[in-house]
This record gives sequence, C-alpha cells and structure tokens, in this order.
Amino acid sequence: EFNSALEEGYVPLLLFPGPEAELLDRGVDSSAPKAVSRRWENEVFGPDKANLKKVLLVLVDGTWTQARHMIRHSTELLEATTQVMFSASAESTFDALRKEPEKHCMSTLEACARSLRILERTAAAGLAADYMESTLERLVEIQLECSRTKAPRFNPRKRKTWNRKLHNKDQDD
Repeated sequence: EFNSALEEGYVPLLLFPGPEAELLDRGVDSSAPKAVSRRWENEVFGPDKANLKKVLLVLVDGTWTQARHMIRHSTELLEATTQVMFSASAESTFDALRKEPEKHCMSTLEACARSLRILERTAAAGLAADYMESTLERLVEIQLECSRTKAPRFNPRKRKTWNRKLHNKDQDD
C-alpha cells in the first residue's frame, strides 16, 4: 500500500524526531530556527505554494522505546520518506496520566491532530483535529475518574510478596 501511494504521487513524510528531521511547524512557531531546511514544503505545496500535492503522513504508534526500535529497523521507510518533527515542545494531554520521556514527546493522536492542522489548512481538517483532541481529553478524564473511584485490578508484585510474607508470619505464630 505504501508503494502504491508513492506511485499515485503522494509525498511521504515520516513524523518522528531525530537529528535529520526537518521542522514541520516552522511557519507556525516563530521561535523555530529559520535555517532548517523544509524540502518537504516545496514537495507538498510546490514552489509557488499553489500546487498542493497529497501527503502520506507516516506515524509510528507504540511506546517511545517500541517506536525507536521500529524506526531503527525500518531503513527502507527512512530512505523513502522525509523525516519531519515539531520544532517546539508541547503540553501533552496524557501528562495527567503519565509523564512522557522528553519534552517534545506526545501521544500519537496528539501528533496526528497537530500535523493535520499544519498540513491541511481547511475548516474540515480543523474540526477533525478538534474531535481527535477532545476525544483524547475525554479518555484521560475517564481514566482519571476510574483511578480515583475503583480499586486497582491487580496488586503490584512487591505488595503481593509482602502480603504473603505477612500472612505466613501470622500462621507461624
């Protein structure tokens, strides 16, 4: 499917941070360095910014460890795409549940919504991004509600071991 998309004229962008990645949002973030190449922008919008081409945005979904592993072992994908990333760190909706490993990290859904706003500058794309973000916000709200009102399904292993030792001690006495 990837190769057929390329044959149809899609411009492939791989959204994943790295030293070779170009900035996806330089025009959006005025603090981003201006010297960074945006070769992808000419490929997508054309030199006169009027000939919009179709973009194939490749997102890697998984934990950051899993994502790095997939990227490291996907040399053909790296060669076929232009790697892009965001210039600035952003608050992640998931920060309420977990901490991302680095400031620029965010969930795949947040990255998709942010990319959509940059690459598709239409009202429909903005609405789709809003919907993705509000859905994620609701998911986080529900997770937080559940974590406050329900006992955990599983006890941590250390606690189980400690309880077993305590239980065995009571039986020995």
